[in-house]
Amino acid sequence: MRGRIPKTMAAASQRAIRLLAGANVAALGTLGAAVALKPDGDATTGGVVAQAEAVGRAARLAGTLAVVAADYKGVEWFSNETKDASASERLKKAMAEQELSGLEVERAKDAAAREAGVRRAAAAREAVLRESAAVAAEGSATTAWNAAHERNAARLLHLARANGGVYVKIAQHCAQLDYLLPPEYTTAFASCLDDAARSSWDDVRAVVKEELGAEPDEAFDAFEREPIASASLAQVHRAVWKGRDVAVKVQHRGLRETSVGDLALCGAAVGVFGKLFPAFRMQWVVDEIAPHLPRELDFVAEAANCRRCAKTFERWPDVVVPEVFDEATSARVLTMSWEPGVNGTRKEEIRDALGLDPTAVAALVSTAFAFLTFHDGHVHCDPHAANVLVRASPAGRPQLVLLDHGLYRELDDEFRLEWARLWRALALADVPGIRESAEALGVGDLYPLFAAMLTQRPWDDVVNPDLDSLRRTGAADDAMLREYAQRYAQEITVVLDRVPRQLLLLLKMSDCLRHLDRSLGGTTNTDVVTAHACADALYAADGRLRSYLRVKLRLWAYEWLSAFRGANLARQREASVSVPELTSGFAKDDRGV
Repeated sequence: MRGRIPKTMAAASQRAIRLLAGANVAALGTLGAAVALKPDGDATTGGVVAQAEAVGRAARLAGTLAVVAADYKGVEWFSNETKDASASERLKKAMAEQELSGLEVERAKDAAAREAGVRRAAAAREAVLRESAAVAAEGSATTAWNAAHERNAARLLHLARANGGVYVKIAQHCAQLDYLLPPEYTTAFASCLDDAARSSWDDVRAVVKEELGAEPDEAFDAFEREPIASASLAQVHRAVWKGRDVAVKVQHRGLRETSVGDLALCGAAVGVFGKLFPAFRMQWVVDEIAPHLPRELDFVAEAANCRRCAKTFERWPDVVVPEVFDEATSARVLTMSWEPGVNGTRKEEIRDALGLDPTAVAALVSTAFAFLTFHDGHVHCDPHAANVLVRASPAGRPQLVLLDHGLYRELDDEFRLEWARLWRALALADVPGIRESAEALGVGDLYPLFAAMLTQRPWDDVVNPDLDSLRRTGAADDAMLREYAQRYAQEITVVLDRVPRQLLLLLKMSDCLRHLDRSLGGTTNTDVVTAHACADALYAADGRLRSYLRVKLRLWAYEWLSAFRGANLARQREASVSVPELTSGFAKDDRGV
């Protein structure tokens, strides 16, 4: 039975939390010192220092996680607020019914059985949405848990800022997961997108001089000391170079060296986690970060990505990529043309200040990145809000500015077309096609979960041929997704461990794009845009007109239906608010309002 605990017990609990955190820090610190100071004939002094610093950051991580875990345990044990167990039980039953209905649709032998399964699935979906919303509303009303979320989000944000580098990158990605994490976390982590810890002016001067051979004020006509933005790997200063306004990206000093130790400890931590919890496959975390971070730290490689992306979009007047100036660019300093714009998630500013339709911006973002994925194959995998700016073109249309070209993935043609075939099958609710493509990508018998992860829809929606299955219902869908993610956390790690490494960064990109789409109120679902692009890519590759038209007609029908519903909704809203003041009384008074 829960109740308030005596103050002495509360004080003891707080002391236990501090002792637990201290013990973690001390233990890891001692171990790290032993590892870092172990004689190694190949190690340089800088390498030893980098390892020691990395272990210190890992110790800070362990201590913070201990405090977070103890805080949540304290709320669970001692909070007076009780959760409605019946609501959780109803949700579990509804989710089980939804899963069974999805299998019924998949295994239907004829149209009648399939239709019965679709009806059962629709009823089950409504029940899951209703109970998910009820559980989410209950959670938002529990002030003790909300307060714990705020405290722990602040602790983890402080950790990311203090540790920098890889830790900030993880926080940036978590900021995009608004369909999974409590809003206290995504709001706190959003500051890491463009306002991470900043390097001192002395460090900036040192990096510029080491890379360009001159002080900033000598290498540039003018150079602002205060950065306009700072992220995980670098910060950006506004400057003037040969009479042109430029943005100068300067890498945080020492990051190149310390990241080596962070990656090594990340690999070790995943190894230990795998030994302790073999059912959870976490190797994909290392496989996603380790190969790409060194390239992200090489700004010459980023400049090459930038030029190639500009070439890809040279005939797209609505997409702008900054121009790179090679004479003022090196491994740790990147100089580009100054391109103003508004953060891609600021819906009100885009609508009111720029006079643009945010839903049109959302559609343009989805279309541009679908083109990169399915046609070009050289994919920008970090399109978070600070890297996708919006402005009005001279013609008054939405125009995107794509920034930060450090994280790219080159897709080989075999993978690119298999990925497109999977999305075509998803668009057509083609279960054999989904199974075949998923198996080709190494997922095996977990293809229903894989499909649900990609589309962020339950399996019964994925296999439902009804166009309404493509429609999302906003917050209610997000609540449902959180519940399913918690239920299948273990299986999700298995899927991520099985898929080709090429796919991991595409999943990260998809999270970023969905976050932008939701923030802008996009009426064009990113999955629908993806399906259009994959159909075009496959038709270009195999020329199969029948398959092409099957996808296109279904998608066009969905878009027409969405537009029709949107127009009706707009008319209804207009009718509900445009009531004349002088009427016969039927508009307002006869209803007593």
